[in-house]
Amino acid sequence: MRLLQRKNKRRMEIKKAKFIPVLILAAVLLICFAFTSKPHFTIKVINQKPDPWEEQLNVLNNLVMQTSSINLLHGLSLSKEQAQRLIPLAMQVDQLNLNLSLNTTYYNNELQKICNTYKNLIGELTQDKDLSDTLKNEVMRAREKHSEIIKRSLLATQTPGYHADGCRECHAAPEQFPSGNISGKDTRPITPEDRKEIDLAHVKGLFGEEGTLLLWNLRDQVDEILTNEQKYVFNQFRCCLIPQEDVSNPGIFGQSFVTNEWIEYFRKVRQLNDNEWQDYKSLFIIPLADILEAKMPGIKKKDKQKMLDEAEKVITDSRKLDAVDFELQKENLCVSLSNALKTDLLNGEANRQPEDRKFVAALFLLYPGSSAFYMKLCGQQ
Repeated sequence: MRLLQRKNKRRMEIKKAKFIPVLILAAVLLICFAFTSKPHFTIKVINQKPDPWEEQLNVLNNLVMQTSSINLLHGLSLSKEQAQRLIPLAMQVDQLNLNLSLNTTYYNNELQKICNTYKNLIGELTQDKDLSDTLKNEVMRAREKHSEIIKRSLLATQTPGYHADGCRECHAAPEQFPSGNISGKDTRPITPEDRKEIDLAHVKGLFGEEGTLLLWNLRDQVDEILTNEQKYVFNQFRCCLIPQEDVSNPGIFGQSFVTNEWIEYFRKVRQLNDNEWQDYKSLFIIPLADILEAKMPGIKKKDKQKMLDEAEKVITDSRKLDAVDFELQKENLCVSLSNALKTDLLNGEANRQPEDRKFVAALFLLYPGSSAFYMKLCGQQ
């Protein structure tokens, strides 16, 4: 009996050793995606007195919006003639002189690190540089932490007796954040109509009533400058930090799914046999779940699971292809995976009306600082 136990133990050791290279490969892949660990937001208040919480939220919002605007300007292939016509419109927005301090004092070092990462990203994108894998990983980690902060701020407002005005009505300050793991906690349901009002509130937080009205009044003039293909991008456009390779596909714009990293993701999945896939499947699903939570901090568990089930189906289908078919279909697989993780129906972007589309185009194409890009394109500086 003891001999049999020793033999069984030896077999288990051999089996574990066999899977170590597979596990290492999967772990390395997840590290490359910067999704290996769930961020944990801790309250470590810095000594210097922080700016009001609403200002810090606006700074975060501004950095994400500015990054998205830069990615659009570089990806839309605007002509010099279009740029020339956009300059006077963009300069009207520049004259609003939004008061967003570059030296904001934050509640804690986590927030400051997130903003510094976004600023580094903006610096690289402004110079139209290729992003290093290191910076991409830093950005994705920052976005995950940013999303967790937003979710904690939303959950804190659900505390019985909570009441506040302005931005704090929806986003409680860090000292009121719930502690511990919040991955299993749901925020209040948000309808597409709610999402539209929330997005408008975020714009007003940056531009004020006057600036928001200006953008609305300029929307038709911006729309007249764009081609039909360029207009199509704004039907489902959403904020993006990492530039998308194919701007013509708005469903994946900004999500950077058709890249060597994601094609390599499918290659690793396909290398596993059926037993290995069942044993290590969760390692490949984790980064997809993290992407959904980063895109929608308040996503419901049932909605997230439904999308993950669709994504797993795409991955399973990829495993059934032979080597030749995979090479022919690898880009399509990336697009299918992106479509499985689309949140448009949840956040209201699938229901964007023509006037809303025009407003979104005006917002991002006339974002403060865009006039400098247009003048450079026209050779004016």
